Amino acid sequence: MLRVLRLTASPHVIAMGVAAGSFASFTPFLGFHFVTAWIICFFTRGSYFAGAVGTFFGNPLTFPFIWASTLAVGRVVLHGGDVSAAANFETPELTLDLILYSFNTVLPVMQAMLIGSVPVGVPVCIVIYFIVRKMAQAYQNSRLKMLADKARSDLALKLEQSDHQETNNTPKMTTAPITDIQMPMASKPSRKASW
Repeated sequence: MLRVLRLTASPHVIAMGVAAGSFASFTPFLGFHFVTAWIICFFTRGSYFAGAVGTFFGNPLTFPFIWASTLAVGRVVLHGGDVSAAANFETPELTLDLILYSFNTVLPVMQAMLIGSVPVGVPVCIVIYFIVRKMAQAYQNSRLKMLADKARSDLALKLEQSDHQETNNTPKMTTAPITDIQMPMASKPSRKASW
């Protein structure tokens, strides 16, 4: 995460990339989270690198919670808010039929998870956006302050060294009276052609 904060982009671009990546983790398209994050970053002008890092929000520790919540919310949304119909939604069993007819069996589950990923993922991504934006602003401000302090100390050291060199290496000059002063001769005004 520190590498993301070190990006030279604005805090908004960094935070938008991380939020896009974390939203992609809520979708049921395993194996395509990077691509999904980059597509979202393209449309929101987020950082692609930050989007790739944001996809790590979905990991083996968080996926069970993400999948359970998106499936439950998707079932409720698909069945018009009827909790009894959502509760009667059958999840396919792991049998040979699942392998033979996988598309027909998995499609209702994927559809419910995809629809449920929006109402579950958007609030989480909004929170992540503001947290990462504050972190990026704080890091960039502290980095600027550190660089300014370093520049001030380097400048003070150089000035001190140059003053020390001038006092030790400067030969003592005696002032001689100025006797010959040459004044520049006044030049004649040039004639300009008038047309």
